[in-house]
Amino acid sequence: MQFGAIGLQSFNDHALQKSFAVVDNTFSLTIDNHEILTRSLHSPEIKKELDAIEYTFHAFPYRIQVIYELKAGWHFVSKRILVSTESGNRQFRVNHIQVLGGEISEHIAGVFVPHSFWTRVSKKVNDYALFARLKDRTGIYMLVQNPFLSVKREVEQFAISFSPE
Repeated sequence: MQFGAIGLQSFNDHALQKSFAVVDNTFSLTIDNHEILTRSLHSPEIKKELDAIEYTFHAFPYRIQVIYELKAGWHFVSKRILVSTESGNRQFRVNHIQVLGGEISEHIAGVFVPHSFWTRVSKKVNDYALFARLKDRTGIYMLVQNPFLSVKREVEQFAISFSPE
């Protein structure tokens, strides 16, 4: 995996002997009705570990940690976004979060977006993941562990987000 100033830039699939580049890998949050975009934040603090890299952004009064992990034996990259306050004692509400957003450097030949099994509970159709088939008959599977997602795609650009309420 290769990481840049704000997140994942590319990853390799050794079995396929192929690299995948991610252009403009971003996230965004709306907290207490205030939108926070990756591009509007100052350069993050970066902490590297053996099987993880952590980016810490500051958007006063919030601290946003974006953690990528790839453990031995895994065939996927994990991304977590943690939000806390700088002082640690303020309550806040996350109105919306875009967990994954960006562009894949290769042409996407087709997309399948399965719907959530939770539609019976929420009474609306929600997305669950994004399967992107590339023109060389390989593909990328993007999953966020939340059954209330919204997947948007335009050409090679994608966004996976949800609103908690």
